[in-house]
Amino acid sequence: MVSRIFILCFIIIVGCQSNQVSKLPTIKASRDEAVVIGTLLQFEESVTEGINCGNKHCYAKIQVEQVKETGQYFTKNFEQGKPILAYFAYGTDGADSNTHKGLQEVFVALKQSDKIIATIKLVGEVNSEKLYQVDLYEKLK
Repeated sequence: MVSRIFILCFIIIVGCQSNQVSKLPTIKASRDEAVVIGTLLQFEESVTEGINCGNKHCYAKIQVEQVKETGQYFTKNFEQGKPILAYFAYGTDGADSNTHKGLQEVFVALKQSDKIIATIKLVGEVNSEKLYQVDLYEKLK
């Protein structure tokens, strides 16, 4: 009886520890998106007229470090190692249902050098530079 309890406790402890090893959020890519891990390098001034995310910081440069998943219609249009210009649909200053009506997600505020996992999709070009949109993101520790 004691040995069974010991084995059960051992299994629970090992299971909890292995669960903590892969602590990546479960963000999934839609057909035209990719899920990437990257670092926010710097915020950019508004690069397009009339597009506002509802926050002070809508645009940022992201250094893509890893592509975790791609949708079937996403074509990798960026060079690994070269920062991309990204438009954050809900901004980078934090967002929730109080700041954006109907929003079901909670986005924490980001600052330079923060590492994130995010969905990106190509939405256009600005001054000969590809522009990607970030709809979902989570800050990584």
